[in-house]
Amino acid sequence: MTTAERARAARPRGSRIAGALAPPVLLAGAWLLLGDVQGGAGRPAETILAELDAVPYPSGVESDSTAVLEAFEAEIRRCTERANALALELYEAYPEHAEVPRVLESRWRLARENLGRNELVLRETDEVLAGSPGQELLRTALFERAFSAVEARALPLDEVERMVDAALDGPAWPAGSARPARMLWRLATRRIPTAEGQRTVLERLLRHHRTRDHAIDAALHFRLLERVGAPLELTFDDALTGRPFGREDLLGHETLVVVLRMSPVLPRRRRALAELARLRAEGSAPRIVCVWSTRWEEALPLFRSCAEELGLDCALFLDRGNDAGAWTEQLRPAVTPLYLRVDARGVLDRVSMRPETLLD
Repeated sequence: MTTAERARAARPRGSRIAGALAPPVLLAGAWLLLGDVQGGAGRPAETILAELDAVPYPSGVESDSTAVLEAFEAEIRRCTERANALALELYEAYPEHAEVPRVLESRWRLARENLGRNELVLRETDEVLAGSPGQELLRTALFERAFSAVEARALPLDEVERMVDAALDGPAWPAGSARPARMLWRLATRRIPTAEGQRTVLERLLRHHRTRDHAIDAALHFRLLERVGAPLELTFDDALTGRPFGREDLLGHETLVVVLRMSPVLPRRRRALAELARLRAEGSAPRIVCVWSTRWEEALPLFRSCAEELGLDCALFLDRGNDAGAWTEQLRPAVTPLYLRVDARGVLDRVSMRPETLLD
């Protein structure tokens, strides 16, 4: 059956989120955040789906222009708000439609990743789970709730783990799906504070939800965890200053070492730099040292200006592709940004991909 045929077969009904199950603050908050959709209830489902599929997300951008980056991010947000409002419109009018699980999954993922609205996702998934969703929507809501729980700063770890377990114990994803592995990876690397705890979660991933990519990432992370409790021997020639960077640069103060790969001008890296500036402004972090790795030699002036703007101690490892020195041998993160807490003796104390996990 085609999407249009399914849409014609779906009978409009009242939405769980916008109707009996949702308190007024949810609907008001959701529409206030995600924008109104002209046309209101009653539009054909195929019309809503066609508009949703046609939302023109911009392609990637590489630029050192603040104006260009801000315009790109504003367009991403505008498209996200438009798509999410259309997804809510479909669910309000056609809650039993076959496309609802896919559409709500996209709504919740975009609200979390592009808008940082984890609390909205937690609220809406709870409302859906309080009803009687079908198996596909149940599975989607459980997983999206767990993903947002991992990212939500206010939730205690035991509650996050309970939501992750509920998702993994719920309806199974099709064979070969990477979502269970991705969830456990994020739980281990973003919310579990200790090396032992991270290792336990990653071993669970490899035993029950192994994928090729996550097995490679886990192997790299295990290698990094083995260094916890030992001096962080990170040595390279700093391309910003022209002098060697080594362990002596980390002595004397508890330090948060932030490892960023590629270019800081890409939007995701830019957000990481903004996070560092926030931590510094709040005074919630110890001394911060930002270590960049890039193959983009032409961007050295940009890196210097970023370092000056941040007001942080920064060092740059210029990876020319054939370096087999301390960077790749001693510290090869699977994903960046990577945060390392180093004590005043230069000993690696904790590892995470979320700074709050190291500062709690």
